Amino acid sequence: MKLDPKTIMFTIIIGNLLMSSGLFLIARVYVGRTMGVSRWSRACVIQAMGWIITGALRGVIPDVVSIVLGQTLILLTLLIYMQVLAEFTGQTIRRRWFILPLLVEAIGLTYYSAVQENLVARIAIISLCACLVMCKSIAVLQDKQQKFGTSHRFTAALYMMCAGFMIFRTGYYFVVQPKLGVLPFEQNLINDVSYVVFYIFAVMLTFGFLLMCNERYITEQNIAVQQREEHHALFTKLSEQVPGVIYQYRQFSDGRSCFPFSSEGMREIYEV
Repeated sequence: MKLDPKTIMFTIIIGNLLMSSGLFLIARVYVGRTMGVSRWSRACVIQAMGWIITGALRGVIPDVVSIVLGQTLILLTLLIYMQVLAEFTGQTIRRRWFILPLLVEAIGLTYYSAVQENLVARIAIISLCACLVMCKSIAVLQDKQQKFGTSHRFTAALYMMCAGFMIFRTGYYFVVQPKLGVLPFEQNLINDVSYVVFYIFAVMLTFGFLLMCNERYITEQNIAVQQREEHHALFTKLSEQVPGVIYQYRQFSDGRSCFPFSSEGMREIYEV
């Protein structure tokens, strides 16, 4: 049974919009304290717009506009993801990584859509530019100068999976040279598999980023607890050297009171 690419494309659009809404809400809680969550949320919206233009509006607006603008927005999404990951890991991405892929894809798609109609060439250009950005993202996630956790390796594996498939897809079209239609949702096996891979990548990549945020939060909390315990131990040792008692007294608005802290001198003087 063949899959319906239109349905998968619609699922990708809805999935990105839902993920964007979820990230927007998450940005207001503890995970949102890590950098990049809000921008990742906006990137999901941009990706949904790209799929709407390149697929849902194909035939409604001029094909050149649909192809060039839609695919450029999808590539822009990958670039934003890459920038967020770089800042998340404390790295810097040069501006040329944003300008060159967008220019190459826009010019190439315009030429092979308006001047010389060639679907295989368009697929090759889209795959080349996307794989370039994905490989750079993998390098960011596997920086040898830093030690990253399992969530980083999981996210890098998703990039490898999608980049590898896009290279295979391009090679398949060049070698087999099947008869292709002009619509992106034409039903054939390679198209069906492509949309399934793109959907899995779009959903799981955001999940991987959330795992990275959660891992970062847990690590920071563990460090904060350890530092607090070390400071408490140091203060306790210092207070033992002071004659008399060092204590903290707290009174609540309802009349209750307590001593949150006291040095060992309290035991020696008051035997409590």
